Amino acid sequence: MYDLAIYGSGFAAYAAAQAAVRRGLKVAVIDKGGRDSLKQSLEMSQVSGNWEPIRSGGFDFGAADLKKFSHSPRFVGLGGTSAMWSGKWRPLDAIDFDREISGRKWPISYQDMRQNYQVVEKLFGFSTFTEPQLLESFKELQSCGIRVVPFAQEHEVTRLKQRWIDLQATSKVSLYEGATSIEFLADKGSVRSARIRHDTSNPLEVSAHNHLIAAGCIGSTELISALISKAPCSKNTKYTGYMDHPKGPIGKLIPRKNLDCLDAILSPTHPYIRFALALPEEELLKTGLPNSTIFLWGQSGYGAKLAHWYNRRSVSLIVNVDQFPEADNRLEVEPFTRANWRINGNTRRMLDRFLDLFIPRIEMAFGRVERLAWVPLRASSHPAGTTPLSKFPKEDWELTAEGRVSKFENIFCASSSAFPVCGSANPTMTVAALGNHIVHRLL
Repeated sequence: MYDLAIYGSGFAAYAAAQAAVRRGLKVAVIDKGGRDSLKQSLEMSQVSGNWEPIRSGGFDFGAADLKKFSHSPRFVGLGGTSAMWSGKWRPLDAIDFDREISGRKWPISYQDMRQNYQVVEKLFGFSTFTEPQLLESFKELQSCGIRVVPFAQEHEVTRLKQRWIDLQATSKVSLYEGATSIEFLADKGSVRSARIRHDTSNPLEVSAHNHLIAAGCIGSTELISALISKAPCSKNTKYTGYMDHPKGPIGKLIPRKNLDCLDAILSPTHPYIRFALALPEEELLKTGLPNSTIFLWGQSGYGAKLAHWYNRRSVSLIVNVDQFPEADNRLEVEPFTRANWRINGNTRRMLDRFLDLFIPRIEMAFGRVERLAWVPLRASSHPAGTTPLSKFPKEDWELTAEGRVSKFENIFCASSSAFPVCGSANPTMTVAALGNHIVHRLL
């Protein structure tokens, strides 16, 4: 009998396992997909999409053969999507926790999550802290009504596969990998165990006092759906509020002024800190606009300083969209997993309003922007929001404020599926913080 069984092996699962080990708990980690079978992982990772293509938004897949996953929003196998992510660590902003959108709001405060973010930074060895003197150089942007958003970019991207193998070697964690299916065995509102099936062996039953679903958004939704179908009076449901971070180029900046400031964004002196740009949080509260962010990618010869090359250089502007939850965007898991997700008219209208405010400020700060008439948005492999946390859950598939599956007393969820709203930050840091939060505070 284990103290805690964790389902999934991505960043949320790893942070939760480390938190449990620090408390002296006996931990089992159960995951679909094998350790080295890319063919099996690819088959299990596919997701059908009725509208927009459901695909990866990453470009650094770690290995050439992982490029086969470019049309999948996830990686099923040991280490989860850490096998193909690009190494960007960014927390959600305070406004993402503070405001309510479409009846959804985080029941956890930004201050509470900030403590968990700090644990995650220590666990994975990075920092999103920016020295005050560096932010001092961005005062000109603040005077133009632009918020500078720091994030950490790893030079050597964390891949969790070897970390799990090392953790297993300490005998503190037992790995049950390569499952083709996972079935929960529940009785009277409590999950007793999980039955794990493999292609080549008899089913294995793993028992635990508490259970934590910590797969990706789609995998967690599949597991929760299978679980609540066992509850009395359960009903087949479509998991609404599916969100992603649509992204795409919005145009090209031709810089003519404040070149040192622009250099600090494009080529920061800190080895890990990078920057994005956004509207001030108080303005977002007032206007109701999404918390989208703009990334700047320089194009120049030989990496020379912009101040020496500005006549030959342009800067690409890329938007990462904060997509609001909508009922039409949903995940269906029966009879097979299908994402009915699209970048609809409301998302585009919100983006146009955002850009109408933002682009004149970029021009005021740096120079002329050649704005595209149409932004070619696409998915970015950050699905979220299908089993949201709620202070007062009304549906079987909504989680309690503590992250518990509402009809069961001992099973929780730490996944991007639990996000009530998703901001525009890569979800990795927040799912890891959520895994730490649930284990540290509630188990």
